Amino acid sequence: MHIKAPSYPTLRPITVYGKSVLALALLPELIAARSIGHAFSRRSVDCTFTIAASSGDTCETFADSWGITTKELKSINPDLDCAKFDDNAEYCVSGEANDDEPTKTTATSNAAETTTALTTSSLTKTTKTPTMTSSASDHEPTQPGLAENCDDFHKVSDGDSCYNIEASAGITHSQFLKWNPYINEKCTNIWGDYYVCIHVPGATTTSAAPTPTDGGKTPTQSGIAENCDKFHKVGSGDRCDSIQTEYKITHKQFIDWNPAIDSDCTNLQLDYNVCVHIPGATNTHGPTPQMPNLSSDCKTYHKVADGESCPVIQKEAGGITLAQFRKWNPTIDAKCSNLWSGYYVCTGV
Repeated sequence: MHIKAPSYPTLRPITVYGKSVLALALLPELIAARSIGHAFSRRSVDCTFTIAASSGDTCETFADSWGITTKELKSINPDLDCAKFDDNAEYCVSGEANDDEPTKTTATSNAAETTTALTTSSLTKTTKTPTMTSSASDHEPTQPGLAENCDDFHKVSDGDSCYNIEASAGITHSQFLKWNPYINEKCTNIWGDYYVCIHVPGATTTSAAPTPTDGGKTPTQSGIAENCDKFHKVGSGDRCDSIQTEYKITHKQFIDWNPAIDSDCTNLQLDYNVCVHIPGATNTHGPTPQMPNLSSDCKTYHKVADGESCPVIQKEAGGITLAQFRKWNPTIDAKCSNLWSGYYVCTGV
């Protein structure tokens, strides 16, 4: 599922000679300066993307979240002092730093002229939204950080997700994230009507079209078990656990046969077929529906009633320990806060 991209004006790349806030704060002192001929070492930065840090960020965590080193972050933010990192400020995360020759500056008593000189685009304060720049590519707009050597693009349309884009292009999820580093692991920030990269020179791909097994069904998510002999078409409201319960299979079996689906089941694709059986696979035993991943050795079951807690179930089961209960029901967390009413749990092996 994609989200609508924020609307940005088209801006020229910003050339920054220092932090705008700092420069403006020093304006009175610069105007009042009487000495002349001071030499300043100046570094120019052609910044193509700026963004605000998050609360609690440090130089290291902020740089890491954008896939750059602390050294690279400091090179494109020449006034950055990591010891005084401001997690409310904005920083350049994509650009090129150039060391210029030292230049002479001459103070002037004309305050109006000095103000004009110091409030040009070189001291433009960045906004709280990302600064988008135009690209020479024919495929615009693109999400930030897109691979510079990208040679094939996909325009995100309504209903697109990372996973159907990857399946269509015959690429892996790791390839897609590497070429589109702004997009997060769970693909919750893909922007509609923006271009993403789906190939770079030399990249290996698989067949773009889904390849069904004999008697199989399409479309399927990539990597589905080749020997799958039973399928389920994902419908509205389906979840991994509901599919697993319906076909009496374990969560591990489901993930093994459908490796494109992550362990948290956040990327089931509506109207796609998933594998629910392969030759020789054993189904789960006992009553259904069951909470996921019950022990395969389970012999005693308990149906969770509304409002029941782990201690109550443990007592009714003959005083089993919480450690035993969680071992046989590994989906249940340490605080027992995720019991599912109406589902069966294992209370004895």
